Amino acid sequence: NDNCPDDPDKTDPGVCGCGVSDVDTDGDGTPDCNDNCPADPDKTDPGVCGCGVSDVDTDGDGTPDCNDGCPNDPNKTAPGTAGCGNPEPGGNGDGNGDGDGNGDGDGNGTPPPGPGPSPDCGTCGAGGAALMPLMLFGLVGLRRIRRR
Repeated sequence: NDNCPDDPDKTDPGVCGCGVSDVDTDGDGTPDCNDNCPADPDKTDPGVCGCGVSDVDTDGDGTPDCNDGCPNDPNKTAPGTAGCGNPEPGGNGDGNGDGDGNGDGDGNGTPPPGPGPSPDCGTCGAGGAALMPLMLFGLVGLRRIRRR
């Protein structure tokens, strides 16, 4: 009884169906028809690193070794200026080397500037607030002149 009459290599559909081989090239137990990495016995899907490359994260920092410039340093994913396994100069352990922990990279202990005028602007924009009453007074005066 042939359940695949048009497939000379099969009499039953098997896992992959008629006309498609059920071979498992890499021997991982998943037929090539369902294996996205048919030549990689350790994977059936490419994952982050691709077929043939492990997705392991040796140092446990959340970045797979294939994308980690410091695969044995849990505090870095790139060597920086000090290299893997070494803190950056002036660093407090946050990896940016600023030493004050606020993340702005300058190490001077002051927080990064927030919204508003920059510190070197002085009183930029203060003139607008001072002139507002004069502008309103002028608009009221114009309105009175037009009504006459």
